[in-house]
Amino acid sequence: MKKIVLLTAVFGFQLSTLFAQQSATLDPRIAEVYTGVPQYTTPAHVAMYEENLGRVEVKHVVPTATENYTLLSSVPLKNKYNQALVYDNGSNFNPAQFNALKYLFSFYPIQDMTYRVDNTEYVIIIHKKP
Repeated sequence: MKKIVLLTAVFGFQLSTLFAQQSATLDPRIAEVYTGVPQYTTPAHVAMYEENLGRVEVKHVVPTATENYTLLSSVPLKNKYNQALVYDNGSNFNPAQFNALKYLFSFYPIQDMTYRVDNTEYVIIIHKKP
C-alpha cells in the first residue's frame, strides 16, 4: 500500500513539474486565453494555436464608405477561462500585440475573412488554410 501511495505521489510530482515547465515557456498569447487550463496547452493544442496565429494578418486599411467588413466587436470573446479579457478597439488597439486567440474566429474559413477593428484604420485578416 505504501508503494502505491509513494508511486502516485512521485507520478503526480513529475506531472506537475511538466506542466510548470510547459507554462513557463508558453507563448504569452496562448497563456492569456488559457490561463490555468493545462488541458488546452498540450503540445498538440499549442501547435494548432501557432498554426492558426500564423494565418492572421493585421493590416492598415483606411476605412471607406462602401466597405462591408464585420466589426471585431461583433466577434465573441473567448473569455471562459479568463474573464479579464477585453475587446481591442481604437482606444487600446496595438497591432503588434494583437491576440487573435482571444476571439471566437473561424480559423478554418473557405476564403480569407476580414474584420475591421472598431474605431481604427486596421483590419484583421484570417487567411484560409492553404
